[in-house]
Amino acid sequence: MKKPRQLSSLFLPLHHQHHQKRTLSWSLPDIIKLLSSNQLTSEQVVQFCHATAVAGEDVLQLQAFSRLESWQDLQPAAQASQERWQTGTQKSCLDGIPISVKANL
Repeated sequence: MKKPRQLSSLFLPLHHQHHQKRTLSWSLPDIIKLLSSNQLTSEQVVQFCHATAVAGEDVLQLQAFSRLESWQDLQPAAQASQERWQTGTQKSCLDGIPISVKANL
């Protein structure tokens, strides 16, 4: 079994090379492939997405979320998802991949 890469090592291969400014972009198929090959863990995906959302809210003041769960609430679910990926019992190919729903109210 491959050891998951450190999150920082994922930045370089997932950058778009054709843009003048290099921006991190993970497509859903990329994330699924990395999860299924054990090159990335569910906990890393959730932690990265949560940190990005928190930075948007706290640093950039985007007010993009009406509610944002704490890392302490998300971590057990991310760990459980990772255990399912490791045993091949994931609920679906989206198991452990966070989503947000945009609502214009």
